[in-house]
Amino acid sequence: MTLPQPLHKDAVPAPKTSESLSAAEIIEAVMMKGDLKALTSAERAGYLRRLCESLGLNPLTRPFEYITLQGKLTLYCTKSATEQLRKLHNVSVIETTESELEDIYIVKCRVSMPDGRTDEARGAVKIGGLKGDHLANALMKAESKAKRRATLSICGLGFIDETELETIDATKRKSSNAAKKDGETSQKFNNIRSDIQASGDYTTLQEVLDANAQEIATMPDKWAKMIENERQAKIQDFGGEPEWVEEG
Repeated sequence: MTLPQPLHKDAVPAPKTSESLSAAEIIEAVMMKGDLKALTSAERAGYLRRLCESLGLNPLTRPFEYITLQGKLTLYCTKSATEQLRKLHNVSVIETTESELEDIYIVKCRVSMPDGRTDEARGAVKIGGLKGDHLANALMKAESKAKRRATLSICGLGFIDETELETIDATKRKSSNAAKKDGETSQKFNNIRSDIQASGDYTTLQEVLDANAQEIATMPDKWAKMIENERQAKIQDFGGEPEWVEEG
């Protein structure tokens, strides 16, 4: 009979997965390191999962995406997040007003909740020199920005909304030419696309994107959009975006 061998004193324990990390461990990691980039893939995935659970958001619909700001990897809210928050908290748009200041178009949005609380926020875009469809799109963007920022404000969330990305000082992405010359970036891009295509379910797909968030955040816009298209195609293979079902 062969007895099991004792664990060698120098043996390295297996790393924890996002499922095995406790909420306290994840929160401590974020607070101590102050930067999602400093977390492991498992810690990052666990933090995102816990965040979505605390807000009642479906993590499979990608309510948050990653962005590098001032050298730190952080999160911003997508359209999916604000739409879910508006539905969960019955946020209603009371009034929108428009104004112009020089070549800036401004929309002020006032929102309310069932308990009577109200809040307001503004969305502004530059419209100087724009005509036709470009002008129309800019006007609609200002309204969307105002509504989303008002929703986040009344829900007590200080996250950046995706409509604000164009006006913040984010880390510049690599150009396509620079990325092509950088063999490591090009190989990583191909590996991410392959991993997305090989994903067999929503959870695996999300884990692939979470694990590669930092790299995707600095890839050329064109490459990042191709990865997003791969994600959308895979979601359609799964039957579309999943419905959120709260447990318990």
